Amino acid sequence: EEVAYDVIPLDNADVSIGLGRRGILPNPLSLQDFAEAVCTALEASHVRVVGNLSDRVKQVAVLGGSGGGEINSIPRDIDVFVTGDIRYHDALDAAEKGLAVIDAGHGATEKWIVPALAKRLRKHLPGLRVSTYNEPELFKLIDDK
Repeated sequence: EEVAYDVIPLDNADVSIGLGRRGILPNPLSLQDFAEAVCTALEASHVRVVGNLSDRVKQVAVLGGSGGGEINSIPRDIDVFVTGDIRYHDALDAAEKGLAVIDAGHGATEKWIVPALAKRLRKHLPGLRVSTYNEPELFKLIDDK
């Protein structure tokens, strides 16, 4: 007996819709100050930064979770990309493009969207049982003092 299956392309034909967002800071900040603000806003224990900390940033792109693989999809006019789970070679690609990157970790960049999505699902699908799980920060920082 042959298994029945359908192959359905999931390509997004509308480039204005995606998982990430972009925006413009009302006042440019140094990468250092912006990274500190991201760390505070996301209540992250730390962030990792690629780029010159004194460079000014204004155009920002964000993608929660594991967005490191999207480095080459980030438009050229973006100054800084905020995401999680940046691999070394993705960071190297960003540096070569002149794109600053802030890696705030997987959990810190997702913890704000999960409750919002659950709320939306509950509102639009009242009979649906929705469960959520917020991932803890798995990594600990040890410095070599």
